Amino acid sequence: MKNVFFYKFLLHFFQKIKLTCFQIMALNVELATIRDKVTIQGNDTSALYRLQFWREAVQAIYGQEQGKHVPRQPAAIALCAFAPNANPFLLESLISARQGTIGDKPFSNVIELENYGKSTTGALIRLQCEAFREKSPSADENPVLIEVAEQIGASYAIANLLRSTLPLLTRRVVLLPRDALSHHSVTPDNVYSKKKPDDLRKVVKDLCLRSEQLYSEASKLGRKLNRQERLPVASFGARIDYILNTLEKACRNFL
Repeated sequence: MKNVFFYKFLLHFFQKIKLTCFQIMALNVELATIRDKVTIQGNDTSALYRLQFWREAVQAIYGQEQGKHVPRQPAAIALCAFAPNANPFLLESLISARQGTIGDKPFSNVIELENYGKSTTGALIRLQCEAFREKSPSADENPVLIEVAEQIGASYAIANLLRSTLPLLTRRVVLLPRDALSHHSVTPDNVYSKKKPDDLRKVVKDLCLRSEQLYSEASKLGRKLNRQERLPVASFGARIDYILNTLEKACRNFL
């Protein structure tokens, strides 16, 4: 379902912008899969090395000697070729956020989860919108877009964590925020063992409501964006809608 949303979203772009967005998304996938490999292999050190590789790759592509020492890695080569003007600070945000989630530790609180979303999905939205501004390099980034991107990013982080909770449970991993669980006297062990299902539904309800609130606020602000800026926002908005509606139909029970 996620790939379908991405594909339909990219169909609206011009060819050059499609290539730029594809390469930014390819980098994001590379970074996201690092976490999956660590979960399977249980080797946090290898993940840190992989993330350091990407830090150095971004520096090689966008640093002072731009493009002279690009690693012989397909995603890095494509990034250099098709997204040469991407914002390295936003790319670094994608890397740093992933580093903070290594080790399968649950989020301490909902705010930490929201900040993760701002640094990942929020950065992705801004990078995609940046591709449009290449036609007008002098144009500054719309401050409203930054706020909308961060709110959508925070909303999507909550919704997507709820979506991924059941698959993660097969690996005995619970990343739900500690404060959201403790508010209803639920522990990670309760989630593993499927005890206290009613209390867990209350946790899910609270998180859904927070995601909906952030999405609603972003939607109101989004009316001030131009059409090109709305496209990346709408892509993630459609996924938030789908996840929250699916949970609503299931009475917020994902076990």
